[in-house]
Amino acid sequence: MKRLFLILIPWLFLMNMISAQSSDTLTNSSVLKMVNAKLSDELIIDVIRSSSVNFDLSSDAVDDLTRQNVPKLVIEAMKNASGTEGNKATARTDPKDSGSSETAKEPVAIDAEARPKVNAGTAPSTISLDENEAFGYVKPVVDLISFHEKEIERFMNSVDEWSRHINDLTSSAKRLEEEISITEKKLMDLKNADSKAYTDNILAIRKKLNEQREALEKAREEIVRAGDKSVSELEKLSSESIKSAANKYNSVSQSIKSFDSDPAGFVKGVPVKKATLSIDENVNRCFTPALEIPAWHKNKIVEAEKVIKQWNERVKEAVIKAGEIEDKMAPLKQKLSDYQADQKRYKNEIATVKKQISAVEKEKKSLIGFIEDDTKELSGFYKQENSDIQKILNQRFADIIENINYAFKTNSIL
Repeated sequence: MKRLFLILIPWLFLMNMISAQSSDTLTNSSVLKMVNAKLSDELIIDVIRSSSVNFDLSSDAVDDLTRQNVPKLVIEAMKNASGTEGNKATARTDPKDSGSSETAKEPVAIDAEARPKVNAGTAPSTISLDENEAFGYVKPVVDLISFHEKEIERFMNSVDEWSRHINDLTSSAKRLEEEISITEKKLMDLKNADSKAYTDNILAIRKKLNEQREALEKAREEIVRAGDKSVSELEKLSSESIKSAANKYNSVSQSIKSFDSDPAGFVKGVPVKKATLSIDENVNRCFTPALEIPAWHKNKIVEAEKVIKQWNERVKEAVIKAGEIEDKMAPLKQKLSDYQADQKRYKNEIATVKKQISAVEKEKKSLIGFIEDDTKELSGFYKQENSDIQKILNQRFADIIENINYAFKTNSIL
């Protein structure tokens, strides 16, 4: 008798389920009750196939069913009955209002312990982030590209001017050297022509040679003075460049830090123009060491482009996640509005939807928290860059000035 009773329990439960479902549809909860009642997979599947259904088959809901030991065959039957492949939630009709066509997705809580991992392929079709643009809190980094381009132009204008002036002076000095060489040979030929005393012609040529040598000495002194002036201007330019770089990197750091963390405004980007720099390295060899500065700026441009590309991916994740959150929030708000038309009748439903909305709002708050952490990280990176580049530029300019000074003082430019 006891054995018969144990056999009849599942059947009695099934009959109650069928009776209960006559005025309602099967839900995830209904399936869980049948599974917990130890009904066979075949019986559960038969009930699913013969009933109207309203299953939540979002990825999170399916994971939840699996965790609660719902067999795979049953889940597949649920998917087949719902006409879904299981990779998205089906429409959920308000069971209290058969005439309503409003739908809503169950909210999914964000994992507060890890950055939201989002496959870019799941982005809403309305979201399109151009690879040649910077978005969100990454946009201030674009300013660094134009800054370094302008610094290269400004620096090379000065170097070109110094180089042209020194080239003019060295050309004059070289002409004097050639004239002296010719005069020296002519004078030597006349002196070696006989053993007599110097003629008036020899004395005149000798005087001319002395004048040429004095002119060459003055030309060399002029080159040294021009070199000293160039170095003095370079020292001033180095101070201005270091200060300018510090101000720009500090400004970028602050702009990133103060950027609005709401991802709703991230979709509109700013273009990232690829640098097309052409640096003329045909300068007086005395100033060759100075070419280290434009090379440094070019490297900083490449670094900025890499940062934009890498951090754009994080922004893209945030934009996609924000879109998913909005997709969940909109129908919930609409549903709440519909329920509030008859608050007495839908008191329990209103409370449930409010909890769902609260969960989605927490999800958005968590996402914004991740974004704020990102802005702090990127801002901190450029704050450190600000400190580092001042030391780096100081070192580089000092080395350049030392080498240029050496070239002028040894007259190695001639």
